[in-house]
Amino acid sequence: MGVACTVYPDKQIGNWLYVEYNGIKGYALGNYLSKTAPAPSPTPSDIEVSSVSIDISNVCIEVGDTIKLNATVSPSNATYTRVVWNTNSANVSVDNNGVVTGISPGKAVIYAGTGDKMATCNIEVTASSPLPGAFSTNVNFNYQSIENVTISWSKSTNATKYGLTVQNTDTLENVHYSTTSSTSKNIGKLPTGNYAVYVNAVNNEGETSANINYFNVISSTPLPGAFSTNVNFNYQSTENVSISWGKSANATKYGLTVQNTATLETVHYSTTSSTSKNIGKLPAGNYAVYVNAVNNEGETSANINYFNVISSTPLPGAFSTNVSFNYQSTENVSISWGKSTNATEYGLTVQNTATLETVHHSIATSTSRNIGRLPVGNYVVYVTAVNSEGGTNAPINYFNVIK
Repeated sequence: MGVACTVYPDKQIGNWLYVEYNGIKGYALGNYLSKTAPAPSPTPSDIEVSSVSIDISNVCIEVGDTIKLNATVSPSNATYTRVVWNTNSANVSVDNNGVVTGISPGKAVIYAGTGDKMATCNIEVTASSPLPGAFSTNVNFNYQSIENVTISWSKSTNATKYGLTVQNTDTLENVHYSTTSSTSKNIGKLPTGNYAVYVNAVNNEGETSANINYFNVISSTPLPGAFSTNVNFNYQSTENVSISWGKSANATKYGLTVQNTATLETVHYSTTSSTSKNIGKLPAGNYAVYVNAVNNEGETSANINYFNVISSTPLPGAFSTNVSFNYQSTENVSISWGKSTNATEYGLTVQNTATLETVHHSIATSTSRNIGRLPVGNYVVYVTAVNSEGGTNAPINYFNVIK
């Protein structure tokens, strides 16, 4: 059965005939049929196109893939440089910018033409590759911390490589990532903890994930054993404090912390491999002792213990102040006090009782002080005897300054 072809001479453009071929209308030049009108035939004043070329002459693409073809018109200053793109096959499509899309497997020719010049590119369209097939991971549930962790998985069809990620499920830290073309990986030793395994099979089309698997790394060395501390209940402030403790099985070192229980200040911290420590002298106060036995697997705490440091020097002894009840505003005010045993110095404060203003403050090693003249008013006297252990206050005394 013949193929119908109708020619419409009145629509001819240059050498391009306008035809209806097998129900399709377009402009034909040789075996090339374009639905888009070609550039008009040149006039004597036009610069004619001498050639058209395509940057790719043969290419293979998969169904669904695209490729951009670029056409070059020579000379570059030709009057009409618009390029018309077309194809001879339904296996591909091509747009006005030369972008070719694979539609179905098969062969096709892409035409790029302007005027009566054209260029071609041969296209082969192949079926797209499937994603990697389903597969699963294999991993032991428990590993010792001294052994290597080996993870394997079944082969995934169409996969070209595998991506392996191992994550600590407690910290969410990725402890291992690698790619490989094999179906197993020795990732070495891991610290004690819980882990998740993620494996992806990959090819050019994408990736497929295996089931998530889990494993544990357990200690091959136990935690340090139980132990207790030994400390005297009382120390003098002039003697060194020595703290000892029992040996803890499996411990490689000990951490010692001493804290003042009133201020919560840490007054000593050290690590040692021995079972005792001389931490020197401490100020008077109450203290708590914390000792931890440590190894690579963790730590074990001993019982908390307490001790006191008591002063070897007593506080200053009791004493009293001596002051006249009235002073004239024209005379110097002289204040004295009895000697306090164990005191190294005295603090004297005089305050106006009406304004609460401190009108005098001084430190003295003697037991009296001339503080000069004061304005008319009522005053209170505070004297404190001081040494390294603290202070003792004398009874409060009062006096008046009158005109």
